[in-house]
Amino acid sequence: MLNKFSAQILGNSELISMILVIALILLIASFIYKILPDRKIKQKKLFRKVDVHDGFWIVLLSGLYAVVSLWNLGSMETIGSFWQPVTDHEEIILELAEYDFDEILWVSGEGNNTNSSGYQNQVDFLIQGSNDLNVWDDLCELTNEDYLKIQHQSGVWSYRYIKIISRNSYNVLNEIGFKKLNQNELIRMELVSFSHPDSIYSPQALIDEQSFLVMDEDYMNETYFDEIYHTRNAQEIANHQRLYAYVHPLFGTQIISWGISIFGLSPFGWRIMGALFGILMMPLMYLCGLHIFHRRRSAAFASFLLGIEFMHYTTSRIGTLEPFSVFFILLMTYFMFKYIQTDLVETTLSTQFKYLALSGIFMGCACATKFTGVYGGIGLAVLFFMHLSEQIHKAFQNEHKKLLLSLLIKTGLWCVLFFVIVPACIYVFSYAFIKMENGFSLQAVIDQTMGMYDYHKNLDATHSFQSVWWQWILDIRPIWYYVKRSETTMQTISAMGNPIVFWCGAVSMLWCFKDAIKHKSKRAAMISIAYLAQLIPWLMVDRCIFIYHYYPSVPFMILGIVHACESLLNKDKNYIRPIGILTIAAAIVFFLFLPVIGGFETTSWYVQHITRWMNSWYFG
Repeated sequence: MLNKFSAQILGNSELISMILVIALILLIASFIYKILPDRKIKQKKLFRKVDVHDGFWIVLLSGLYAVVSLWNLGSMETIGSFWQPVTDHEEIILELAEYDFDEILWVSGEGNNTNSSGYQNQVDFLIQGSNDLNVWDDLCELTNEDYLKIQHQSGVWSYRYIKIISRNSYNVLNEIGFKKLNQNELIRMELVSFSHPDSIYSPQALIDEQSFLVMDEDYMNETYFDEIYHTRNAQEIANHQRLYAYVHPLFGTQIISWGISIFGLSPFGWRIMGALFGILMMPLMYLCGLHIFHRRRSAAFASFLLGIEFMHYTTSRIGTLEPFSVFFILLMTYFMFKYIQTDLVETTLSTQFKYLALSGIFMGCACATKFTGVYGGIGLAVLFFMHLSEQIHKAFQNEHKKLLLSLLIKTGLWCVLFFVIVPACIYVFSYAFIKMENGFSLQAVIDQTMGMYDYHKNLDATHSFQSVWWQWILDIRPIWYYVKRSETTMQTISAMGNPIVFWCGAVSMLWCFKDAIKHKSKRAAMISIAYLAQLIPWLMVDRCIFIYHYYPSVPFMILGIVHACESLLNKDKNYIRPIGILTIAAAIVFFLFLPVIGGFETTSWYVQHITRWMNSWYFG
């Protein structure tokens, strides 16, 4: 009832419920905040430790974002069992408790490929009906191969028995159901017989997870967009099977498989790990802001902006690799930021080496997740050598030449270890637990990597929602992931940027470039290099690309916004008012756009008149 009221009044079925939960959290937080000790930072230290007030803001911001991120993430109904034939033309007979039905529902994913000469992922079945087990009538064919999507075949039938005939041995079917005539309810069934009783794959699996077969499914109940690839790979990894196909490194896919192993093969299971990594980016963003700006205000502002950023929200709620790659990119850059603010002479070698080691380890994780980690690695190298040249110049001025030579040799060897050898080992051994076609070996990993590289290099494809880099910066061309329409409502999901954040970010990055070049601002240079390292490579790519490829640049763009705001406030405290207004506007826009970036039920009128600010913004 509350959801219907919210949809009718506000155009967002979940908004009122969500606001009530958020208000409750803020109310509790306000009481906690009052009992905290002195809130002022007495000293601005280069490496100030996180205190209780930082912990308060980290928990509050992360908790608020977690509510929104996990809200209607996906159904927890699993579809883990399946039936597959061992020979061609196997038959199964089911008996229905009621005979009149007007719809056949089914879902198909992937079978057991471990011992098969081919992949169990086809759908080619004939459905027949009978009332006496002698005369059989053809009802329909099941041929759709959409991975883990609920399929429907409508008609009007009256049969007691149903025969399912598999036309070849590479078929697989997870579940089948029959909807009662003119009712939104499935008919109970029993297994009568099957042609291969000695098979290890019991046909009982076809009718043991009927709750997955919802009548009015949406993104909550099935795969959408690239989940059909990454979830399939994650399912294969979770089940220790051969991989159907893969065009990216597999560490991120393994992380998705952890969710499936814990929560089962369900929409929630294949999305939860991405959502958790999106939530973990909130405290990480806070720490980045705290380290760069040395202000709690700036750290909280950076984390807040990330939490209301559309790209971050939508991309962490779909079972793809971006949440993991961006998390590791941000983490490896954070430790490099910490390193380049050390001093070769005054900071202990163990501290310097700790930051370099952690940066290199997480670079390895990023590269083992997606090749965009390599772009971030280039940014790390630029930051490292920028800092090194600065320290060399300083050492020569202060007559530390002998000490400098020793430090350079040790640092160089340490970097070879943690930015070459360790990342390579992480990348290679990320395949060790994968069932590769020809077994795990260094050569197999190299061959697979070259195959992935050739795939992306030679990809010749077009897409209705492809875009180019300058359209990303200006938030001109979103990518449309999903839509479901009814007579009065619709649900849609698109990946794009929060327009207030993106447009302010475009201006702020120009400000950063100016401060880095003209005013020699080290802070601005750090942010600019990290941002450009993720953006510039896409300027040279001529294949089909999308706005979500800009996502790795977004956290650094947000840091650029914070830098610009801090620069303005240092000039005149009165800028706090327009900055506050823009921030509130960005938060309001985030909640206004939730129906088109989160899939919450709304109306076509709302989509067209409230959220479609540009003709190029298509939401279905």
